[in-house]
Amino acid sequence: AIRHTGDTAVDLRLRLVDIRSGLEVASAGFSPPEGPFEVTFDTPAIEPWFTWDHGDQPLYTLQMSLDGGETVDRRLAFRRVALERDNEQTTFFINGQKLFVRGASYFGDVYMSTMTRERYLRDLHAVKAAGFNFIRVHVHVELDDFYSLCDELGIAVIQDSEYNWTHPVAEEWAERLTAIYEQTILMLDDHP
Repeated sequence: AIRHTGDTAVDLRLRLVDIRSGLEVASAGFSPPEGPFEVTFDTPAIEPWFTWDHGDQPLYTLQMSLDGGETVDRRLAFRRVALERDNEQTTFFINGQKLFVRGASYFGDVYMSTMTRERYLRDLHAVKAAGFNFIRVHVHVELDDFYSLCDELGIAVIQDSEYNWTHPVAEEWAERLTAIYEQTILMLDDHP
């Protein structure tokens, strides 16, 4: 959702481009109303993202420009996940297909500053070679290269909160935790 708060009309241009082919699969251009609004692309050309063992990992770039100004790009993917859970089962689905989750927790290094794209790539190739389709990031957030590589390689990520143990029972603490986790969600929002 985007919010327009101004007295003057603006021209918003959106293009959705398939990264693999470089082809535009959807576009829109309009003057948005004041206040929050949503844009919907309805196109059969958009393909869903799957884990490596269930299908392809199509990624897209959403190109946005306001009044012909500088273009802002956001990389994203499309997928639908679901969970069915009762007393007898816990079943994950990705794009309507059952998904048997195979994975492990991941902590690249004690010192995040030592992690590089190459080290992540080495680790994630080992994850795939082991037959894992999921990786759990426990009580920390990795560098963006990690999540981008998981997108490209078809490895799903379960992102834990940085706060996973016993906590104070206080409204102030709960508000702080919620604010921090909201920032994590926004930071990782473009990753499938």
